[in-house]
Amino acid sequence: MPVVTINGVPFAAASGTLLSDAVSPHSHLETPCGRLGRCGKCRVFARGALSEPTVEEKKLLSPEELAQGVRLACSVRILGDCQVTTASEAQAHVLGSKQDVHARAPLFSRWGAAIDIGTTTLAACLYDRSGNMLAQAGCMNPQAPWGADVITRIGAALQGEGPVLARAIQRRLDQLLKEMASQAGISAREIDALVITGNTAMLYLLTETNPDCLSHAPFAADRLFGEMLTGAELGLCCAGAAVYLPRCFSAFVGADTATALLASGITQQDGTRLLADIGTNGEIALWNRSTLLCCSTAAGPAFEGAGLTMGMPGRDGAVDHVMVKNGALHAHVLGDTEAVGICGSGVVDALACLLETGQMDETGFLDPEPAVICGRVALP
Repeated sequence: MPVVTINGVPFAAASGTLLSDAVSPHSHLETPCGRLGRCGKCRVFARGALSEPTVEEKKLLSPEELAQGVRLACSVRILGDCQVTTASEAQAHVLGSKQDVHARAPLFSRWGAAIDIGTTTLAACLYDRSGNMLAQAGCMNPQAPWGADVITRIGAALQGEGPVLARAIQRRLDQLLKEMASQAGISAREIDALVITGNTAMLYLLTETNPDCLSHAPFAADRLFGEMLTGAELGLCCAGAAVYLPRCFSAFVGADTATALLASGITQQDGTRLLADIGTNGEIALWNRSTLLCCSTAAGPAFEGAGLTMGMPGRDGAVDHVMVKNGALHAHVLGDTEAVGICGSGVVDALACLLETGQMDETGFLDPEPAVICGRVALP
């Protein structure tokens, strides 16, 4: 059986295996198009007994890149021993300040955690009984190798991958809890309650619930949660912890919208208020006195820039904010490091700034093109 050496570590893989299937269990690999060879984001350096470059690779990679050993992992098949080098495990940024909370009746008696399972990013916070935030942690959603959007992952679950998808997210949640507990100087087993929110599909995949009802019309969810589980049921280190999964509104307006509305308090206010969650799945909630209207859209990987040459998720090196100062563009880069790409919030900012400076008109026409945003990061 061929030996595939991934970042210096050897693993056995059957001949004919897609390189992406061999790499994904051992290293982070971006596959926003669901391994269809369309986005060109799963680039690796690969040498050895591998299949010849495909039509898709020749379209997305330059002759120079191919000569250097750059390949698209989703398009390459293993024919024998080979060596692969990938980017290091991506870390997500939990944006926002450390904000304490003041719950009237906390679910926990010692330590409690709040976790948001985003389609792209996982974000977690740890609190003490007084509502003080003790730690934060975040990472990319480990289900990304099965596709960047919920529809692709639902399809994978219906093809028998449901248990694997559930284990992937459960293991990563366990790692986040241990990471935060270490920051706070406590044992993760002492965490006695969690609230885990997310869109409806993410909660289905977390709990290994059959998502068939979410895959076709009339898209009527048969499980809207609002349920209490235990840490043990989700394979978490805090086995005895109470785990609350907040209620979803519908198949595509989930518990993340419900908890965002609760946290914002807009339904307790007069007048007209709007809440927008712009992410891989986008939701908008409109409150007008006593009426709440919600809708959602499948943005897919648009906000990770899957269709942009320099698009990337919100991790170190991503331009996440752009502003105009004295007629020129100024950018903020996550991790305060060299800019290597641009994430969704940066794209939205950049377009607004280009309109303001006149470099882009209302049709999207750029002059000059490409528009340089920061360093070598540009929008074509």
